[in-house]
Amino acid sequence: MARPKIVWKRGGAKSFTSSATPALGKTTLLNQFSGIARERDYSVHDVAVFDFGVGKGQDAIGVLARQLLGIPPGTAKDIRRQTAETACLGSDWNETETAEFDAALNAHDNALELTRAVKMKRFEAVGLLNSARCRYLRGERELAADLAREAVDICRDTGMEFCGPGVLGMLGLVSDAEEERDAALEEAEAILRKGCIGHNH
Repeated sequence: MARPKIVWKRGGAKSFTSSATPALGKTTLLNQFSGIARERDYSVHDVAVFDFGVGKGQDAIGVLARQLLGIPPGTAKDIRRQTAETACLGSDWNETETAEFDAALNAHDNALELTRAVKMKRFEAVGLLNSARCRYLRGERELAADLAREAVDICRDTGMEFCGPGVLGMLGLVSDAEEERDAALEEAEAILRKGCIGHNH
């Protein structure tokens, strides 16, 4: 019989997981923890993972992401997408503009985690673009270039018209290689001339 266990992880938030064989009281224990946390005015998000649920929209990360975004079960797909887009695109701009880089990077990391959890690759590229911009303004040019290159690779898989010119423009700004900068800017200009989503301009 598997030994029951609870694993605590500490970071910006506190979380724990429990695993054991059935009928050992895991759910009851977790409910008690949740009740104590709510009494102390903590936000609580519970996710139950079952072997038969993974792969059918019930995986733990996806369920947790929807809870954090306030998306109730049964919400239409277009509403889920719109809610996720709003959360991923708008949370970090002000902090970057006001040079509150630690707060901005925390928001970038949260946004990237959400986009990856809900498998929205186009918005993962946007998150990487925003993170690269913040890193560049913070003086971390080499890391910014790596993030921009990663975003370019995603754009090539998902379609350059969505945010390709913006990502390429960032790569043209942060790269140390003149040839890479020139190629990125030339490609970005060609996409803009051909036509793309307006936020690239």
